[in-house]
Amino acid sequence: MIDSSRGMEKGSVRRPPAVRARVLAWLAPAGAWAAGLMLVFHGTILSRFALVEGDLLDSRFNLYVLEHSYLWLLRVPGQQQFWNAPFYFPARNVIAYSDTLLTVAPVYWLLRGAGLGPATALQWWLMAMATLNFVAAYALVRRATRVGPTAAALGAFLFAFANARTSQLAHPQLQPQFYMLLALYALVRLFESDTRDDRVASATWMLVFSIALAAQFWAAFYYGFFLVLALGIAAVCAAAVPRLRSPLGAVLRRNAFAVLGCVAAGALLVAPLAIHYLAVAQSLGVRQYGALASFMPTPASWLYMGRDNWMYDTLWRGAHFTLSMPQEQQLGLGLVTTALVIWGLWSARRTPLGILLAATGAALVLCTTVFPGHHTAWPLIFHWVPGARALRAISRVGLVLLVPASVGIALFFQQALDARWRIAAVLAALVVMLEQGQHVEVYDKAEAGAESSRVEALIGPSCGAVLYAPIHGRRMTWSYQVVGMWAGLDRRVPSINGYSGNAPLGWDFQQIRINDTTRARAVEHALTAWETRWGAALRHVCVVSPDLAHVREPLDHPYGTDVVE
Repeated sequence: MIDSSRGMEKGSVRRPPAVRARVLAWLAPAGAWAAGLMLVFHGTILSRFALVEGDLLDSRFNLYVLEHSYLWLLRVPGQQQFWNAPFYFPARNVIAYSDTLLTVAPVYWLLRGAGLGPATALQWWLMAMATLNFVAAYALVRRATRVGPTAAALGAFLFAFANARTSQLAHPQLQPQFYMLLALYALVRLFESDTRDDRVASATWMLVFSIALAAQFWAAFYYGFFLVLALGIAAVCAAAVPRLRSPLGAVLRRNAFAVLGCVAAGALLVAPLAIHYLAVAQSLGVRQYGALASFMPTPASWLYMGRDNWMYDTLWRGAHFTLSMPQEQQLGLGLVTTALVIWGLWSARRTPLGILLAATGAALVLCTTVFPGHHTAWPLIFHWVPGARALRAISRVGLVLLVPASVGIALFFQQALDARWRIAAVLAALVVMLEQGQHVEVYDKAEAGAESSRVEALIGPSCGAVLYAPIHGRRMTWSYQVVGMWAGLDRRVPSINGYSGNAPLGWDFQQIRINDTTRARAVEHALTAWETRWGAALRHVCVVSPDLAHVREPLDHPYGTDVVE
């Protein structure tokens, strides 16, 4: 009786600390996640969802792709063929001109099914993608490094809400990266299970890896390609280092048949995407190397934080950054954050994980950067690695390098907490978060929707296709293309207007602003040639040309140069 009561007393004393420990373990990731959402999406949140992070061009184009997939799922007339979306009409396979977003679209479908409008669903979708990035990064960092919840939460924060990622909010297709993390998580679990000689678990994790890699390709080709490239570099590194060669060889030998099966499964999952992308390459040709020059990072790109960063816009206002496409090369993490990342990775330099991350990260930087004198190793990859010619914005490799950065920052903070540098750790965490803050570009979703509605109202019931070509337009011509696409989509009339990573052969509507007689004739000639090319497939075209001379239009893209003289 006495022993039992003592046991109960002992349990009653210990249970509250255990509960408090669990609560505290969840507070750090929950707080980091909430801080990150507010840091990045304060425009949406503070405006009560009146404003959307992004621009009127790529943001609304990617929303169009998501909406098309939703209408395709519902089998709406005119939307039954996924690859043949009704823009660039009647060209075929136009979805393959860009990322499909198909494996990240289900979240959008659920939001639309819940009754949200397209623009509002995009706002929630963006925050959901950031949340999934955060959760996946937290799980990967925790599993790969065994750091505590606080350190892992700060690593996940950097991955999901870094300045480099926020600066790309105008490109929503670059936000979902969690499938890459799931693939890496599966590799970590694969090597763990293989040490226990659990072949079922090993085969399971290999299958998860294959599915996640395929899903990342379907969501965003850039991430899929860079992940395969990074894993190839890591494999070469592992083969060259004796202490890494042995476990790699053991996994491959013990699971040879499972490896072959998973490779085949991954290839089958990616095959439909590859077939459509190859069809585009055969039809339009592949990019020439010269088209990449403006999008290649330079050494300065790895420090550049952008002109909208809260801290560095003022601090580095006098600094000279010679960047041809600065909006694509904001790859910096901040001076303090970069130093702490290097500190953390250096501390793990003798571990297998540290060796692989440092070697792979350094190799990616070296092979993608253009050094003084125009020296770069990328031509070797461009000419010899399959799929490399499909890439243009090579600087987006910086988002892939957030993986080793998140691990490095987590390792630093774990060391700081272990050494009881609590005040220093808190101050460092605040600086890391502030360094990622920036003024995010936003647009008014009601105003953007009203513009499309005005054009939609001009499309008559007898129109078999529509071309929006405004008179006296003052913005980038591509923004009018997107307006025409949306007006046609809402009216359920296919649009000759189009905007994507490519344009079909014979489509000569790059300039549709009718601001003088010469441009009016150019649009007329382009339409005649397009109708001649497609014949019976293109009938009853309605040209919608409102006079915008006295219309107050939304602000143009801040980096746009295509404006009326």
